[in-house]
Amino acid sequence: MLVNLRIIIYEKIFSDKQYSSIKIDKITNFMYFNVVKKIIKKVIFLVIISLSLAHSLFSDEVTVGNTKVIFPAGLDPQATAIATEIQAISDNIGPGMSNASHLANLGGYAIGDAYIGKFPKFYVGVSVTGGLANLSYFDPTFVKPQGYLPAASPNPVLFGGLGFGKGLDLQFKAMAFSSGFLPDALINGLIPISFVQLDKFNIYSAGAKVRYNLVKRKKIFPGLFEVGGVTVSAGADFAYGEINVSGIYSYPVTPATYTPSYTLAVSWLMISASVQAVVYLDFLWIFNLYFGIGATLNFGSFDMNLEGSGPVVGLPGPPTVSFESVNKYYVSIFVPTFVIGLELDFWKVKIALESMVNLLNREDISLQLAFRVKI
Repeated sequence: MLVNLRIIIYEKIFSDKQYSSIKIDKITNFMYFNVVKKIIKKVIFLVIISLSLAHSLFSDEVTVGNTKVIFPAGLDPQATAIATEIQAISDNIGPGMSNASHLANLGGYAIGDAYIGKFPKFYVGVSVTGGLANLSYFDPTFVKPQGYLPAASPNPVLFGGLGFGKGLDLQFKAMAFSSGFLPDALINGLIPISFVQLDKFNIYSAGAKVRYNLVKRKKIFPGLFEVGGVTVSAGADFAYGEINVSGIYSYPVTPATYTPSYTLAVSWLMISASVQAVVYLDFLWIFNLYFGIGATLNFGSFDMNLEGSGPVVGLPGPPTVSFESVNKYYVSIFVPTFVIGLELDFWKVKIALESMVNLLNREDISLQLAFRVKI
């Protein structure tokens, strides 16, 4: 009986120790896991802090307007100069390009006749309009701001007109062109500037204008001088274009030179509704002079996206600086205009030269050359 009791006690003691051992192992494992987890969290935290400190110690950024420049620490003066230069170039060319694109969009209707004629008389032709702005650049007395350059925007179109009778006629134009239609070698050679390579050039344009011959033709000195008439019109025009260029540009940033590789993507969208009143005068059978005033309501903008990266040559390293500049320039909502043109009338063949002036600033103009055949 005594032996059995001892066996039972020993078994109980052994059983309790085994249970305690298992419990202790579980607690130890749990504590070990928590310690490891805390260590990992601290390591991750220290890595993040180290990276942040490294970034603050070895790189920085500066923003001027819509231009951001990222640069190694210690290059603050040069980086600020780079950002200022890029933003100045954009701000001095962007508004001019917006105005030039607007005037180019209005072109495509050069005609020296106040009235096409009764149905089914019509004409077809080709017209090229160039909008021009920032023309003060060519004035030797003008003090040019930093980055100020002349601005030009093209608008080549096929155009035509159809007479309806009773003084009414319709003019229309359209164009769709993509550089994808042409070989790369030809596209790259379109801009004869060493630091500019043309990568893309797309343009789409359309428009229409309804005219009414308000005052009919008056013969003053037949064949020598006649009043061709007075015509009023209303129309709408649309143009969208995009140009991508790239290259390597170099300019000084004291005491070194910044030579980045860059890509520039520009695009423009112009939508205009216009009215116009034009007087036509005919001289010596072949000279048809016309001039008039008009006004346009506009919606559109010119967008510039410039980015690049390159070394600052002349400093130890040399250090690399990268930049990005994104800007949008809106066209004026209301623009009064003055138009003047001269058409040479060789019976069925007509050649016209026309110019339009933005009366808001009396500086921006368009030049248009048109060739048409009347049928």
